Amino acid sequence: MPDDTQQAIPAIPSPAAGDETPEHHMHLLGRYYRQVEAGRKTIEVRVATPGRRAVAVGDTLVFHDRDPGRELDVIAQRITPYPSFDDLLRSEDTARINPDGSPGELLANLRGIYPPDKEALGVLALAFDHRPARPGRPIPMTAEE
Repeated sequence: MPDDTQQAIPAIPSPAAGDETPEHHMHLLGRYYRQVEAGRKTIEVRVATPGRRAVAVGDTLVFHDRDPGRELDVIAQRITPYPSFDDLLRSEDTARINPDGSPGELLANLRGIYPPDKEALGVLALAFDHRPARPGRPIPMTAEE
């Protein structure tokens, strides 16, 4: 995939200057949340809806666990658009998306979550590392923190 589809990491905003990093909230099934929490899952896949296309490198991704209501946050390091799940899975390391499943299982899971009309919008690989985006906030944290 050409480098022009990937965004570079911008300067970190300064809270003292009144800059505020945009936050994008996403719910994850418990098994995927635990993979992020453990540092094993470092790419989240979403369809390219207008709201998800607004995510930029350097923005905070806040993942919410659907089971017990916990949340954790990370910084988007790379955002790569693809025309389809097939294209994404040919280019990305599937172990970073779902470390506990095969590429075939991953494709079936994605297509089970998103119907064809959603996939037709395009898909995004949102890459991040395992560091909290909000300083002083441990991973994991409860939603109330």
